[in-house]
Amino acid sequence: MSVDSSLEVKGLKASITALKNADPQLRRDLTKGVKGAAAPLIEAAQRRVPAQPPLSRMTDGRYKWTKKAQTGITTKVGGRSRGNAYTIISVIQKDGPGTIFDMAGKANKPTTPGGRALIENLTRRFGAPSRSMWPAAEEALPAVVEAVKVAVDESLAQINRKIVEA
Repeated sequence: MSVDSSLEVKGLKASITALKNADPQLRRDLTKGVKGAAAPLIEAAQRRVPAQPPLSRMTDGRYKWTKKAQTGITTKVGGRSRGNAYTIISVIQKDGPGTIFDMAGKANKPTTPGGRALIENLTRRFGAPSRSMWPAAEEALPAVVEAVKVAVDESLAQINRKIVEA
């Protein structure tokens, strides 16, 4: 099952830039609203990341499993424009071992026996990549899209009130 969801807001990037120049506090409020809208997605992703090391050799060294594998999932508001598309929000795994847990085996074939074993064991125990982020997105995206829509609508209403008052 794939996630296909989009939210189209005409002129959002220009509105955000104008908002930043006109009233920085409103821009910060919009950012808070959008980050708050992503909370269900972050919680769903965190629930899918194990609290204990997923593999026995992830207890020390470079790939030591810590609580940050769960708490390292965060949001970034804004991003690159691609054509007419503007990224409103991105959900990011900032922990190295957490990223390995989520995506190991997605792109390249491992060149070492240890790498092959890591991917085979993760896939056997937790499924194919993406193991946490994408399934969480499938689960939470409809609610997130609706909450982002509400946050953007509230900010646009505040902007319109300020324009009418001026």
